[in-house]
Amino acid sequence: MSGLFMRQVIDSLMPKGEFWQPAPGSDLDNFLDGFAENEEAVLHAIETLGTLRDPWNIPLELLSDLERDFGVKSETGQNEMFRREYLASMMFKTNSIPSDRKLQLALNLAGFGTSGGYGLRVYRNESPAADPTILIDDVPGRYYLVNGDVWVASPVYPQTRSLEDEKLTVAQEPPSKSSAGYYDSYGEYSSPYTAPAERYWPMVFFVGGLVSRKDDGSISNITPITIPLDRRQELHRIVMRCKSWGSWAGMCVEYEP
Repeated sequence: MSGLFMRQVIDSLMPKGEFWQPAPGSDLDNFLDGFAENEEAVLHAIETLGTLRDPWNIPLELLSDLERDFGVKSETGQNEMFRREYLASMMFKTNSIPSDRKLQLALNLAGFGTSGGYGLRVYRNESPAADPTILIDDVPGRYYLVNGDVWVASPVYPQTRSLEDEKLTVAQEPPSKSSAGYYDSYGEYSSPYTAPAERYWPMVFFVGGLVSRKDDGSISNITPITIPLDRRQELHRIVMRCKSWGSWAGMCVEYEP
């Protein structure tokens, strides 16, 4: 008789008395062990269902599925404990937490914020709202993050064969570069936004370093923060995930290779 839990369940359902107890190693004992082992797998699967929404106990092979449910994308090199902690922070955050606080917490956890990170801070544009044109549009390198990154593929031009190609024999003919779907490069599509009308200024928030304010409390200047270029997309994903619908992020961030 094995020590499987389900075998203990089977034995507890057997009639009482020595007559009904199978001899160790007998055919009946081995049969009941095999039956219990099969049911043990079912029991394990049922127990796993109880942890599918638990970031701390969900099996590692299913962790990425739960991350995807909450819009969390793990990066290469992150250890399992960090992934579970970050996922838990996104799952159990208070629903009423303001978007700027939520974003600040996410930046801190990812190493961009003020808790041992690069020092990025999130600022609302209020009391009263400042003109984003002065803080973003008029400063080279600053930009609005509205819809995330867009990538485009550049097709090969010209799309016609050259005279030199026409002179080649069939055996010498090079692979055609004018067929549909052939691209020679990929790049980020840049379509800079400009500051919205004054009534929409409060919908713009800022991500950057320390700020200076005027006597009336409005923001007059934001110190830029420098982060590595290879973390740019990661930063964009965090901001896009946390910002409220319809808001724009004024990015006062510089990137170094």
